[in-house]
Amino acid sequence: VYCDVGGTVNLTNCLFTGNHANGNGGGMMVCPSASATLINTTFGGNTCDGIWKGGAISFSNTAALTAKNCIAWGDYPDEFNGSGFGSVSYSNIQQDSSVYAGTGNINSDPMFIDSASGDLRLYGVSPCVNTGENSYNPETYDIRGQVRIQDTAIDMGCYEWTDGTDPGFISPDNIAINRDSGSTLLEWNEVIGAVSYKVYRSEDPYSGFSQIGISPTNLFTDPEVLSGNKYFYYVIAVSVK
Repeated sequence: VYCDVGGTVNLTNCLFTGNHANGNGGGMMVCPSASATLINTTFGGNTCDGIWKGGAISFSNTAALTAKNCIAWGDYPDEFNGSGFGSVSYSNIQQDSSVYAGTGNINSDPMFIDSASGDLRLYGVSPCVNTGENSYNPETYDIRGQVRIQDTAIDMGCYEWTDGTDPGFISPDNIAINRDSGSTLLEWNEVIGAVSYKVYRSEDPYSGFSQIGISPTNLFTDPEVLSGNKYFYYVIAVSVK
């Protein structure tokens, strides 16, 4: 998207992914004295190689750019570039290790389902789920027509996580259980990029699961088991770099 000098653009429930600019602004370029307002818009996997950068958005120092309930993550060489930025609120902007100034902003991996293929839907455990501001978006559907809002708060980005349609969590493969009389050792395949795993246990295979611990590796020992009892486990990788 190119917003020309003095122009105005308003975007709601939009997705920018896989775009490239030989100059600046892989997804969007906002020119001098132009104005752009983005609501529940997602940027990911956009690139540029201009000197002013802006893998997601490049804007001039006299441009006014407002982002609400937005996500910009995984754009190269950066997300936003420019000095005329107006405001960011209730948004998840990677940029660097810091949180963008503004109300409700975070800096945490949004947990896209498959960013490599451009699937920027969210897992149910994403930090972007239920963390937007409802009043910003008057639309009652997301980009694909799913009802918005699903819970008490709107999600960041263009997709509203929907139970039964979108996966709730990232689950490791091949969980192995080795048990002796006093403890149970669980081991599973690592999830690429995972920084922690939550372990849940129940004595019923379909209900009653509660978290019993969190592990930074693909190994976990459950010491609180009784001989003769049957236990069921599941493991979630909840944090991805």
